[in-house]
This record gives sequence, structure tokens and C-alpha cells, in this order.
Amino acid sequence: MSTVLVVDDQPEMRLLFQRVLENQGYTVVSAENGQDGLRVIDQCNPQLVLLDMAMPRMDGLGFLQAIRAQARWAKLPVIMLSGLMTAEQVAVARELGVSDRLVKAEFSMKELRARVAKHVPAPVSVSKAASA
Repeated sequence: MSTVLVVDDQPEMRLLFQRVLENQGYTVVSAENGQDGLRVIDQCNPQLVLLDMAMPRMDGLGFLQAIRAQARWAKLPVIMLSGLMTAEQVAVARELGVSDRLVKAEFSMKELRARVAKHVPAPVSVSKAASA
């Protein structure tokens, strides 16, 4: 089963992403900041991370730097979620290997599902397989 780690300080965003992605067949694990994300990443072994940029305690770039320093997570697909990012932040995120970026106020749940599926195909549920 494909697991997505959602790291976002807004509880309503974590819940929304969880509902949308679980309906697509993904397992979703969430963390409220980068430090919490680092605590759970090895336990949940995600195939993708949805990562908020602006968070207290450890922001998205800090989390990204920390996971990229580990060989195990060097190639893990990461979709950065942000309000507005400066050109410098975008450049740093690219250097750290961000796979994709979504501006929070500008994307739909349909677009989120498509971007996630681009990097980690949605699992086929038993009910979908039976009807195929």
C-alpha cells in the first residue's frame, strides 16, 4: 500500500488532505511540523511527502534538508505546499530536490490527486478491481 506523509501545521489542511487521499486508496500519516515529520518518517516509510513551507518549530525547507541528508530519503518525492514563496525559497527547494509545488490558495483537490498520482500511482482498491 502506498503511504503519503502530510506535514502541515494547520489541522484542517491535514484532515482535508487525509480524507481526499484515503478516498484514493492511499494510507496517510500526518505531522504538524517538520520536527514531528522527522520523528515519524522512518516509522511510516512514505512513498511521497506533502510538505507545507511555513510551519513553527521546523519549516518545510528545514525538514527537506534533514531528509535529503539521509541516503534513504535522498530521492523521496516531495510536493511542497505553500502560500507565497520567495524566489530564493523556490531556488533552495529545487536544489533540495522538490518534485513539485502547489500554491495553497490556487489548487483544487482534483489537481492535488493528479499531482500525487503522478509521483505515486493510486493503489487499486478491491472494489475498483472487482468492477474492472
